[in-house]
Amino acid sequence: MIPPALSQFIEAYDYEDLDLCINHANFDVTGFWVDLALRTVNQAEGDDRSATWRVEAKGHRENRISFDYGENIRIEHDHPLLWKYNDLQCDLYFDGTCRDPTRLFYQLYQLHYSLYGTVIPIERFLNMNDFERFFQMNGGLVARGPKKLLTRYAQCLEAAGVGWSIPGQRKAFYWDGHENRQEKGNLKIFLLGQTDTYIIAEDFEFTLLEMN
Repeated sequence: MIPPALSQFIEAYDYEDLDLCINHANFDVTGFWVDLALRTVNQAEGDDRSATWRVEAKGHRENRISFDYGENIRIEHDHPLLWKYNDLQCDLYFDGTCRDPTRLFYQLYQLHYSLYGTVIPIERFLNMNDFERFFQMNGGLVARGPKKLLTRYAQCLEAAGVGWSIPGQRKAFYWDGHENRQEKGNLKIFLLGQTDTYIIAEDFEFTLLEMN
């Protein structure tokens, strides 16, 4: 949960009046944390404010940090980047042939981009081996990944007149440094505005380091 004092600081100013960014990140044996810096701009002389909050990722899984400015911070429980941890993992198969595999690939790519942008390439999930020739066959594995993603892929197949199925399902696992453990499906994601920054962890702990 984002502390009320931090939320109130951000909400008190318009985007152009507040610089909000990560100015330091640390990942070592003690864990992963970032420092979030806030500083007002365009204020009357003597009215400037600033603050620094440390955000510690408890049970850290992955991150992508940029030092760009964002307009807000959010913590979400359901996000496409969480699906590979919180969702069931499955396989998507097609049955039949596709009359226009090039168009189908374009539709799949557009869908994928709307969910992941450039953060995760489509080939991470989609079977990319000679896609056009592949769909001239009578069936095969289209993609492997989170069920929520594959059901969206399946809608593209259905729109193209291609039969599909998602047989079987399995829990996600992660490496804890010693062994593979089954995910409990309770991870959260920390997001910084419209930047590419994100942190995935079991929970987030906020500590106020400085406020002026």
